[in-house]
Amino acid sequence: MPKPKKALVVDASVARSAGITDHPTSIHCRSFLTVFKEQGLLIVMSPEIRAEWEKHRSNFSYKWLAQMKARRRIVDVGNVKDDLLRERIDKTSDKEKGRRAMEKDCLLLEAALKSDHRVASLDETVRNLFHHAAKTVREIRSIVWVNPDKEEENVIAWLQNGVPADKKRQLGYVAVTP
Repeated sequence: MPKPKKALVVDASVARSAGITDHPTSIHCRSFLTVFKEQGLLIVMSPEIRAEWEKHRSNFSYKWLAQMKARRRIVDVGNVKDDLLRERIDKTSDKEKGRRAMEKDCLLLEAALKSDHRVASLDETVRNLFHHAAKTVREIRSIVWVNPDKEEENVIAWLQNGVPADKKRQLGYVAVTP
């Protein structure tokens, strides 16, 4: 019996950037979505995430999502808003700007927690804020967060290897220094 495919939350930042241009970010995002589809992976959608995709998508990502829908590779997790989780995350930042950024993208974590704990996003600022929040908000520690535009993360190879939950990719990862 084949192993079930993993489901990933893909931020609208990836959908927006996956346009048909020669810009490196666009190329990276298109490659990510193309290999994502080729690997038979599933995309996680909540009503909030779908609305973000509708608002920010490129023509490429619009067609890509239509193909994913036709292949029944969209996991609809429904309304996953978790006010208690949002409150706890909010308390981890003493800066209003940081709290607003996390509140805006908490929908990614909520959907990841209801699926396979994996997120793809270009937003390094909020990734760092969530990494800091993971020190006290235990349930988000195991969420794997990748950035398709960071070549050093080798996300294409990661996709091709079955999107493993590598410790170094998790929000709660703390490097051990000798």
